[in-house]
Amino acid sequence: MKSFNLLYQSESQFEEFLYSNSIEFNREYLIRIHTCIHEIEDIPALVGTIKKFLPNSKIVGCSTSAVILNGKIIPDKCLISITEFANAYCRTCLVPVGSERMSGEELADIVCRKTSADEDSNFMLVFSSPIYINVSMSDFVDSMNKKLPEIQILGGIANHHITQTPDSREMQSFVFNESEVAKSGVVCAVVNNEYMTVNSEVVYVTEPVGKTYTVTEADDVIIRKVDGQDAVEWYENILGINLSELENPDNITSTFPIVKKNYGNIPWLINYSPQNEKLSIFPDEPSPVMFTVGNIKTGDRIKISYSSMQHTIEVCQDVCDRLKDKPSDVLFAYSCISRTVMFKSCADWEFMPFKRTNLSGAIMLSEIGYSGNANRFCNYTTVIASLAESRNKPRIDTSALALNVNMLYDNNQHIINYLINHSAGDDSNASIRQKRDIEKRLFTDARTGLGNITKYFYDIGRGIRNKICVVNIKNRSLITAFMSEEDFEEHSIKCIKQISDFLGTNYYSCYFYNSKFLVIAAADEVIGDDFIAKIKEVQAITMTQKYNNYVPVCEFAIVIN
Repeated sequence: MKSFNLLYQSESQFEEFLYSNSIEFNREYLIRIHTCIHEIEDIPALVGTIKKFLPNSKIVGCSTSAVILNGKIIPDKCLISITEFANAYCRTCLVPVGSERMSGEELADIVCRKTSADEDSNFMLVFSSPIYINVSMSDFVDSMNKKLPEIQILGGIANHHITQTPDSREMQSFVFNESEVAKSGVVCAVVNNEYMTVNSEVVYVTEPVGKTYTVTEADDVIIRKVDGQDAVEWYENILGINLSELENPDNITSTFPIVKKNYGNIPWLINYSPQNEKLSIFPDEPSPVMFTVGNIKTGDRIKISYSSMQHTIEVCQDVCDRLKDKPSDVLFAYSCISRTVMFKSCADWEFMPFKRTNLSGAIMLSEIGYSGNANRFCNYTTVIASLAESRNKPRIDTSALALNVNMLYDNNQHIINYLINHSAGDDSNASIRQKRDIEKRLFTDARTGLGNITKYFYDIGRGIRNKICVVNIKNRSLITAFMSEEDFEEHSIKCIKQISDFLGTNYYSCYFYNSKFLVIAAADEVIGDDFIAKIKEVQAITMTQKYNNYVPVCEFAIVIN
């Protein structure tokens, strides 16, 4: 299996690209196109250009606000990604969606019939225009899980270069395949390949908090009542806010989405429509409503969650660690628009490990990925699929996450402040204890008692610490070849505590990233030369530490502001 990625500019450039990569014109390829620079009327000519040179290709594509390539998010471009399989059989279909509502089960039946998807199909790409009211893509995903539980699905709801959100009044997105284009529809590509392995991952930012609630009345995407209470009042009471008084309620709802109990911790957007002259998503609704972009049902068990950078770091690190050890010939990825807008540095950061891979994709409004042995409809996530016909391993640089973690701290300040400031409604002892409990849960690593990365972001954001050193154990793979991960973790915690005890707490802080990384930060009172001298002393300590009979080889990266 091979993958060829191009930022398309012209027909002559495309032709030269084909020749320079020795791409055979008469083979069948799976081609994905994601464009920020074409409108719907431009697509037939673009597809015609590709079919002129690669007439047997199967094409799926959609509009987007940015493409993903070489570990970067790139606006104002058109990505053409050509995948060459050794043994695959590919089919595509486009299902137009009109004004009449279509069930997710009906859509799944049509897709399977048009693509001949069956038990031998192991991968599917799906891109939909924003048809939340007319068809529920979450129900489509659930129906596909029942019909073909072995198939792994990747994709999402198409975005557009005119930045949209689910409450945009007019959607400009579109989807297409090699023969059709639609402003309202769903496009799919199905791959049958008995020699291909598929490993999928979902990276998400949320962590559930508090009790579980029951949706007691729902109407498609509208949540009417939760535990018998009006859904708007329920959400406002939990967070201690009045949504109608907020200039931009999206800042709160994006920070505190919901999770469905049977979906694990994968977030679902919950949004607010005031139903007034300024914004009225549902013409027939006289009062403010809470709504989702997936189909919510009476009886669904939900929790409030918060957008946790600490959790994002842990999940992203785990995903990279898993993917780098799995076979991979090509990597596809789709990321939520929220990760480039509401969490502005998150997507840039999480793609840094993939700079030396062929990972490619686009920004979506909502995503579809595979997690926990089932396909999931998601919000605020990045979904990845790694496809392989060989035993090749991807060149994922997992150390890039820790070494560039500073990129994330701005995203978390308002979340932390909000959680702390709204955790206590009065000055009673119970409220103060509640506030301290929340701070401890937010800021403390349970394994070491040290501050976690959320605490690091908080301290850096307040200017408490301005000199930083990231300590990285470079030979972890060698050590863990001779001892278990559990033993490695145990030794790492002991070594980290030794360093923390040496530094003290007056002007230095240690933050636990994971067993491979430690972040050391110093206050403004510590001058640069003294900080470097102290780090050299820490380096000397690490040279005396042992993991059984193995000495860790540590790398020290220093930043002084």
